[in-house]
Amino acid sequence: MPCMGPVTNAGCGALCPSYNRACYSCWGPMKQANATALARQFEKIGLSPEDIFRRFTLFGSVTTEFRRASELYED
Repeated sequence: MPCMGPVTNAGCGALCPSYNRACYSCWGPMKQANATALARQFEKIGLSPEDIFRRFTLFGSVTTEFRRASELYED
């Protein structure tokens, strides 16, 4: 399952992964997160543009890092 963990701000204690779920980035992006690179990886593994957009707009969509990544997949 595609995971937002590589660009997520720490603090939740890895709650989702501890339940065998992918991180949803509920704590928002880490400082200087390379969200665009993660979005490109999601694309490489076959996620649709809509799925990638949703991952970056579910939480933290107003942050610069996630907004830039989501703009790549807007309609």
